[in-house]
Amino acid sequence: MQRKREHATGHSREPSRHPPAVARVTNHSILWRAWPLRLRATPGEINHHWGGRGVYFEDPDGHLLEIITRPYGSESDLRAES
Repeated sequence: MQRKREHATGHSREPSRHPPAVARVTNHSILWRAWPLRLRATPGEINHHWGGRGVYFEDPDGHLLEIITRPYGSESDLRAES
C-alpha cells in the first residue's frame, strides 16, 4: 500500500499581514497547525522555520494550504533544524 503524501499550496505574506490572515482562517472555525503532517502537528501551533512564521490548514475540499512570511530553504536545512 502506497502512503499518501501531503502537498501544500503556499501563500506568502508580509510579516505584518500574517496575524490577520491566520485570524481569518480561525474566524471560519478552520483548524491550523505548524506542520503539514498531522502526526507531527499540534492544532494552533505556528512554525518559525528560517526565521519566519507559517501555518497549514485545509480548505473545504481537503486541499492543504499554507500561509508563510518567509520562503523556505532546502529540505536538508529543515531536517537540521528539527
